[in-house]
Amino acid sequence: MSSKDGLTWAAIIVQIVAALLWLGSTIVKVSADKVLTDYQKIHGADSGPHQVANEDGSDFYATVECQSKWNRYAALATGLGIGLQAVVTAL
Repeated sequence: MSSKDGLTWAAIIVQIVAALLWLGSTIVKVSADKVLTDYQKIHGADSGPHQVANEDGSDFYATVECQSKWNRYAALATGLGIGLQAVVTAL
């Protein structure tokens, strides 16, 4: 196997990881109950965060924040995969 073949396979693997991260970002949710519990651990039992709970019991703001992290990792993986493809093409 040549270095070009190795880089091609590395690009394929990285792009598969990126695709899984993009998929994961659409599925991930953060429970509204978990957000409330975590908030109360810090601020006391009688307090509560500003929440917008979805019908499925997830917290909208916490879910969007978590999805943005997954999207960031997916974008980084995609950039790495494209960079590897560019190197392979240049060879």
